[in-house]
Amino acid sequence: MVAFCAVVQVICAFVTLCLTVYVVLRDTRHMNEQDERQEMAEKLAQPSSIAAWLERDSTGESRIAIRNDSDLPVYEVVATIVVTHGAGCCKGEDLESPYQYRKKLDLIPPGLHSVAIDMGGFYGMHRHPLVEIAFVCAKGKSWIRRGDGALDELDASPFSHYELGLPIAFDMVASYQKM
Repeated sequence: MVAFCAVVQVICAFVTLCLTVYVVLRDTRHMNEQDERQEMAEKLAQPSSIAAWLERDSTGESRIAIRNDSDLPVYEVVATIVVTHGAGCCKGEDLESPYQYRKKLDLIPPGLHSVAIDMGGFYGMHRHPLVEIAFVCAKGKSWIRRGDGALDELDASPFSHYELGLPIAFDMVASYQKM
């Protein structure tokens, strides 16, 4: 009987050890996943708050409206008019340089801003313009919001990504005024 109790105690100790190891591993994995989600949320905090779209008034004048809902400016901004059609949206880097429907801005401060753009000659059969905006966030990472709204991280600065060359002739950004 004593031997049976000793075996049961050893089995219980072994099961307790196994359960403890399992719980520690599970909790460690859960904490690592939570840390990764928190890091990703912090990484995307500013880039996800940048958006751009095209506006056109009744006289035919057009402008690119840019919203920066973060508390910090974004830098090296390149806003490109891209074409959407039934098959999807083209990418700005696929367009030949120099491209007349592109604006280069040194920075966009927090808030709503705009830059005038001449859309003459753009509109044609089944062509619909959307805005693709590339920028460097305050943490120094380069991002691009595609015409379809997708947000991607870039490996190079927007100026390098679009192969714009130097020197850069910046366009004038203005505070947004309702059209």
